[in-house]
Amino acid sequence: MSFPLAQRSDSPLPAAIPKGNVRGLRAALADPWRKPLLRVLLELAEAAVRTRGIPRYYLKHLLYRRDAVNWRDYLTPRERRRISSFIRDRSRIPFLQNKLLFHYHFRDADVRLPACLGYSVGPLFFSDEGPRLLNSPDDLLRLGEALLSRTGFAGVFAKPIGGAHGERCFKLDSASLQPERIENYYSDVCSGSFVFEEALVQHALLSSIYPHSVNTLRFIT
Repeated sequence: MSFPLAQRSDSPLPAAIPKGNVRGLRAALADPWRKPLLRVLLELAEAAVRTRGIPRYYLKHLLYRRDAVNWRDYLTPRERRRISSFIRDRSRIPFLQNKLLFHYHFRDADVRLPACLGYSVGPLFFSDEGPRLLNSPDDLLRLGEALLSRTGFAGVFAKPIGGAHGERCFKLDSASLQPERIENYYSDVCSGSFVFEEALVQHALLSSIYPHSVNTLRFIT
């Protein structure tokens, strides 16, 4: 399966794909690289029939663009779930969904992973140095400073152990270790469980795609 953006060098990736059906549709219709309006509407209608609902995947994957000639090759969420139900070994799901379990399992398999510096359960932070109670935002700030000083890393990336889609993730570095920002991070930490890892520094070419996050490669088989 080819991807729409792989075929054209003059179709830049949007800075952000808006959330919400109406906002996503407005962004699609305003995109200078979209197909003719009538064609977009016809494809949306066909995708809605296939999806049996709102075809969000059509907007999410930029299938309204002129270079998306193979838009019918993309699976609808319903088709994807149906296929996954046949090939997914559910006993392995926790190893992929739980980020702490994922780290320890694949580390022992010699898979290259960012260094895990510890994890938190509520206000308790656990590491090789023992448990550490985070009583206040200032304690989280000092923890961030200690981790950066001890490891020499440019940053520490924290993400919910069972999270997805980048939600509630945050980065501790010289720019973010400020009292006003730490207060928001501390509230999230105390209300959940997080794993703290070495922050990745990606290649400048990859960073030019979208500098505000790590740009990953996805292989669909």
